[in-house]
Amino acid sequence: MPIIEMGNRPQRTQEKTNGPRPLIPDGKYLARIIWTERKDFKNGNGGYLSIKLALVGGGEKIWEDLNIYHTNEEYREKAKDRLEMIARFGGLKVGPQFDTDSLKGRTYEIEVEQKTETWNGQTRTKNRITRWHRAPENTATHQAQPTAESAPRTRGGW
Repeated sequence: MPIIEMGNRPQRTQEKTNGPRPLIPDGKYLARIIWTERKDFKNGNGGYLSIKLALVGGGEKIWEDLNIYHTNEEYREKAKDRLEMIARFGGLKVGPQFDTDSLKGRTYEIEVEQKTETWNGQTRTKNRITRWHRAPENTATHQAQPTAESAPRTRGGW
């Protein structure tokens, strides 16, 4: 193993990353999918597809979790419909099999809202993607700032 001489460098402190994620203000953003992974539910009800997005022009991250592997068929079908919509907005065709790695690097315009929920007696606020859109043609000029023309919020909308 090579040894690299680093000299006397100042000690840098790392901020703790444990704890709630910073919230993104409600609005429309450009975001790029940077990661997909299958995860299992702790309660044994199957699993889900976790999609991680990074806002273009900013360091913020947001996740979309789809119940693709849930034990409940209705949840699976709704999740597959949403995944197909995401893929098509990204310019991909969906066949009988779909490789989620093909989503990586795709840019979208997303609408984000903050949602407060109570689960197991704990109340917390988190970000939620309410709508997905095709990215505008000139994506290089957009930054991670909410637009003044954010569309009205819809609960079930895409």
